[in-house]
Amino acid sequence: MRLTIEVRGTEPSTIRSGETAWRMAIAEKVAERFPEPFRPPEGTEFAVDVVFHLVEHRLFVRPNRPGPPDLDNLLKPVLDTLFTSANVFGPTGVLVDANDTWVTDVRARKTEAPDSSQEGADITVSWPDGDA
Repeated sequence: MRLTIEVRGTEPSTIRSGETAWRMAIAEKVAERFPEPFRPPEGTEFAVDVVFHLVEHRLFVRPNRPGPPDLDNLLKPVLDTLFTSANVFGPTGVLVDANDTWVTDVRARKTEAPDSSQEGADITVSWPDGDA
């Protein structure tokens, strides 16, 4: 199984808990494509690939600018929203009804968005076929 979600027009955030605009945007995009969370068999392992699209000043450290978000910090709210996660407020488990500890393979990268309307992420979640 391979599921892809495209989120645009919302600045990716590193805040992991609560109903942040970023986590709500992810949840809304998932709900548009997949109204109910998938429930693979217990023990299913997942791979997640995320391409973050950020405006230029949020990509790298620049003099006299706030520091850009670290890639690992950008990833956490995505996983907490898509998979179930303990001690997290706001949307969680919106795509897959499995704890995010079952994510065993992650690839994440940052690319430049031409403007803020293109900020967001392309997210792919996959697991072995036949496990849905």
